[in-house]
Amino acid sequence: MKIIKEAAQGRDIFYVIIKEDVNKIDAYWRAANYLTVAFMFLKSNIFLKRDISVEDVKQFASGHWGTAPGVNFIVAHLNYFIKNYRRRVQLTIGPGHAGNALFANLLLEGTLHKYYDLKDEKLNLDIDKVQDCISKVRTENNPFFPGTVYDGGELGYSLPVAFGTIMGDENLLHVCVIGDGEFETGTIASTWRTQIYFDGSEGKVLPIIHMNGYRMSDRSMLSWYSDEQIIQYFESMNYEARIVGLNHEEMIDALNWAESIFQSGTVDKPRWPVIVLKNAKGYSAPDTESVRIQGRSDSHKNPLSKMSAEERAIYLQQWLKSYVPEELFEDNGEPKQCVKDILPEEEYKIGNSLSYYERRPLAFPKIEEYEIKQREKNDKYSNILGISKFLKDLIKLNRERFIIVSPDELKSNFLGELKEYCDEINAKCVWEVLNENICQAWMQGYIASGRNALMIGYEAFMPVIISMVNQYAKWIYQSNKIEWRKKRASHTYLLTSVWEANTFSHQNPAFIDYLVTMQYDFVRVYLPIDANSTLVCLKECLESENQINAIESTKQSMQQYLSLEEAQKAINDGVVVQDYIRDDSGNIDLLLVSAGDYCARECKEAIHILSLHIPNINVRHIAVIELTVLGSPNNYPHAMDEEAFNKIFTKNSPMVFCYHGYESSIKALLFDRLGERKVSVLGYCNRSIHSVGDVEKMSVNGNSRYGILMKGCEYLKESNKEFDVGEVENLAKKYSG
Repeated sequence: MKIIKEAAQGRDIFYVIIKEDVNKIDAYWRAANYLTVAFMFLKSNIFLKRDISVEDVKQFASGHWGTAPGVNFIVAHLNYFIKNYRRRVQLTIGPGHAGNALFANLLLEGTLHKYYDLKDEKLNLDIDKVQDCISKVRTENNPFFPGTVYDGGELGYSLPVAFGTIMGDENLLHVCVIGDGEFETGTIASTWRTQIYFDGSEGKVLPIIHMNGYRMSDRSMLSWYSDEQIIQYFESMNYEARIVGLNHEEMIDALNWAESIFQSGTVDKPRWPVIVLKNAKGYSAPDTESVRIQGRSDSHKNPLSKMSAEERAIYLQQWLKSYVPEELFEDNGEPKQCVKDILPEEEYKIGNSLSYYERRPLAFPKIEEYEIKQREKNDKYSNILGISKFLKDLIKLNRERFIIVSPDELKSNFLGELKEYCDEINAKCVWEVLNENICQAWMQGYIASGRNALMIGYEAFMPVIISMVNQYAKWIYQSNKIEWRKKRASHTYLLTSVWEANTFSHQNPAFIDYLVTMQYDFVRVYLPIDANSTLVCLKECLESENQINAIESTKQSMQQYLSLEEAQKAINDGVVVQDYIRDDSGNIDLLLVSAGDYCARECKEAIHILSLHIPNINVRHIAVIELTVLGSPNNYPHAMDEEAFNKIFTKNSPMVFCYHGYESSIKALLFDRLGERKVSVLGYCNRSIHSVGDVEKMSVNGNSRYGILMKGCEYLKESNKEFDVGEVENLAKKYSG
């Protein structure tokens, strides 16, 4: 028995390390390593009932090896730690290719059996069923693994996601394993200092740097630094680092030390702990005269790839025997008691952590109280200001299950009073940091823990997180195929328009266009036309589950068009239709379609000009509120069916489509819809004039009222009716770019 005394924040903390416990941790670690190797390379004879033959070995290995032994070491110790402290712990494994190690650990603790049928009628581990499970689950971290809230893939977001889960949950400890390759990413680098935002009302994050010295093909950046330099690096960011090796007593001591800091209860913020686990990449694969695996980048994926089939079989026999499996497993594949002894109680097992996160839907105030009544042409109102009071009341009702994140853009978006309001009522519901990636990750972590969030920012800068959103969309796509996965609140983005009187650098509609092109049935892109439709749209999005919602809206004062009731119908239908009929022919001479609040205004102004100069013209204005209703039902199940589309858009009327974003998105959505119809899409074209208003910006891009009139007159002249469009054309030419 080894007794360690350590002073922590003025208190004497005693840790007792028992040799028998160390042996049990080591047994578990060996068992996890054994299963990782066995299921990675073998398709049969998993428990070595005989010598391994060529026929037992998979043609293609399942997963990566290099990070696995270190991950297994961490999980072994984490199990022991949880058992001793009866601690609610969420584990995130940053390295995306650690799925085979995670699989082995979930198999050992028994939680995998709750979700997948892995045993035969005699309760023996059925190897065929396990192999089938591996093929379905795959070997990258993903939603198919119970207990996971984050799947890695694109590296760099594990740490801020972990911070997102602990917001407002003081009893949660989130252990985040960060590979030394992932450590090099920009988002990880910028996340360290965000711990200054966290106080005693939040849980804690314990980062464990898995420093095995190599990325896929070269030494990691961190491996070039001395231990002293690593400690100084973390000290500069208010962390206290402890460096340990693959030594059980050191790791037990390090986890106890970290917990003592978390439990110190001091008024002043202590340095947060971080553990740096140094080990040889691919550790425990035995080196021979002809084979060297440990401590090399070659061990990252399949270290046996260059061997012949016969050589692989011989080496695997030696490798697996080195773990002494007869000490670890019963004949039926069940782990022996010495392996299971360090496992925590059922409710605290790593694979059962999802039980902590029951979705807590939002409580909503009565939406009727926020209706904007001014709808005369000269009555203008800001869509954003229209939802400000609604959001304050939403915060008041949901202070423990709702946050707003923003990259320092609330004040600029006329919503700065939300932060002031939270300060007044002592509600920590607004989180701002000038980093879109961290905001996205915070929101992802907070929502993953069963709560609700909204991100508010500039549309122009949202493309920074396109790749992150794409990765998260894949999580939703997979989760929707898993029966036991509970639904989460949707990710909702409230974005201000590119057409504001701002510089060229602040113009970029690519975010919403990208969302549409993903063609997921759970993506919605909303372009409300006034304050009431923005309000209804926001409530619908925050009520939804397992969706990605983007709402684009201006913050400037605009004409109001819809009552609350009309707005609700518009959101349900996805469009608003208004006819301007000047004769009784029944034909629509021209369709003007808009998507976006500024675009709706420009279409309305174009119609006004037409009405002054061209009598007996029938015009229909269609304001598209939700973009994906335009698409093919084959790609978007909630899109309009053919009958509804033809009823609204007619079968042959010429169409001028004024769009908020890039033209190509609308053309792609309408490709299967329009046949031989004459259609022009006028959208954003990456053109700008500094220090001018929205109409001038739209004019230079060709989608203002004047561009609409030019193209509309062209179609009218081509029709069989006689229209005198000369005056309108002259007017449009005069004012268009």
